[in-house]
Amino acid sequence: MAGSKRRRRDIALPKMSRGRRVLELAKDVLIAALICSAAVLAVRNQVYTAAGDTGVLSGLGILFGSEPTAAPGNSDWSSPLDAAQPVRLAVTRQAADTVLRYGVQYDAEQTDRDTAALSGFLGEALASARTPEPVNRTQWEAALRTSGIYVDLLGEVPLPVLCRWMGQQESTDLAAGSARRLVVAAPEGAGSAMLYYKNESDGLYYACATSVSCEDYLLPALEGYGDNGARFAFELDPEHYGNLAPETLVLRTAPEPGVYRVAAPLDLNESSARTSLERVFSFYAADYPAAGGWVVREGDTLRVTSGGSVTYEADEDGGEPRYPVGDDIASVVETTRKLAADGLSAWCGKQTNPARLYLSELERTGEESWRVVFRYSLDGALVALGDGRPAAEFTVEGGRISAFRLTLRCYEETGETTPVLRELQAAAALEALEPGSERELMLCYEDDGTAARAGWVTWR
Repeated sequence: MAGSKRRRRDIALPKMSRGRRVLELAKDVLIAALICSAAVLAVRNQVYTAAGDTGVLSGLGILFGSEPTAAPGNSDWSSPLDAAQPVRLAVTRQAADTVLRYGVQYDAEQTDRDTAALSGFLGEALASARTPEPVNRTQWEAALRTSGIYVDLLGEVPLPVLCRWMGQQESTDLAAGSARRLVVAAPEGAGSAMLYYKNESDGLYYACATSVSCEDYLLPALEGYGDNGARFAFELDPEHYGNLAPETLVLRTAPEPGVYRVAAPLDLNESSARTSLERVFSFYAADYPAAGGWVVREGDTLRVTSGGSVTYEADEDGGEPRYPVGDDIASVVETTRKLAADGLSAWCGKQTNPARLYLSELERTGEESWRVVFRYSLDGALVALGDGRPAAEFTVEGGRISAFRLTLRCYEETGETTPVLRELQAAAALEALEPGSERELMLCYEDDGTAARAGWVTWR
């Protein structure tokens, strides 16, 4: 895989035809251009952070693409499940040594339809999961090639929270850890399915027995999905894809991400607009201008700006908490998610917004304290805001939200797309920048405050 080295061939090669030589020359020119452009990226420092890590391929799609070309539903933020909606999904059917796979990514509408049809299997698998047993990477990759369903949530969702959001009681055996990628697999000849997941808390892979029936329940549901050429990186030529994380999903065609305009539906220079937003956060006193925005003080302090930045600080003297939070992890996540969703709904009003909030990070900072982070995604790709700030960041202490910062964003489709490189060419540029590395390649929208365009970045 990533650490393997190419073997030198000491044998005579047959002479190439003129057409073949032209093709090889074109390939050499492309690789040279990728390496040179990668150097330009490094020199210009065109990098940005994706979920706390440096994205070395920032802007690659835009750099190698042409000008945006014209191309021929609003998220339900009140729904908890929206924050755990998969951004990519794959259905695998295995017969002997043949693997047929359907995959979808960077297409929110299609992913939603497939998720609606298949999420019940994941919900039941989570609810009925037995005690997790550690498995190695080889067993994880075998599960990805087994008949079943693979989902990628993009963020790190605690398993009890995921169960709650899917309308299921969490399994008492599945009480710890968080997951981004999960597989419900039906091993050949098995009566019930296995649940596999990578625990983002410790970086290890786990497997659990479930009560999901294979023969008369899960397997028949997979029959309607054909093979559209989706493959995981570990299944492809290691010479070209060996530097990618094994579960990086590669489709036959390059994605065509849309271009989005950043909209400002509320004019906060109007007092009525500010009042409507402040009421959402349960502030009723009159505001006053200060430090480039407006401030409301009711013991606690709320600050808003015309750009959609909202910050809150609880009164240090204590008193009745404005935003009480339960003492379990699901309550912490759901209370913060709802507050962020309510603020976003008020900011966008009736305007359709294709952006989604997803749970990105959850860090326990003390006995009764948490840091909760939500970010935006557009059409299944993460969004990087300026300065690397998230969509929402909360501090929870002593059973209440003590501080938060929201960056409210409403996006509009422009009808344009930005051509990006195929994964093969992007992986070649990654190899030039980081020889021998193994990282995930994914699309990321860079929001510069006025527009959002997508390019390739690497993840962890």
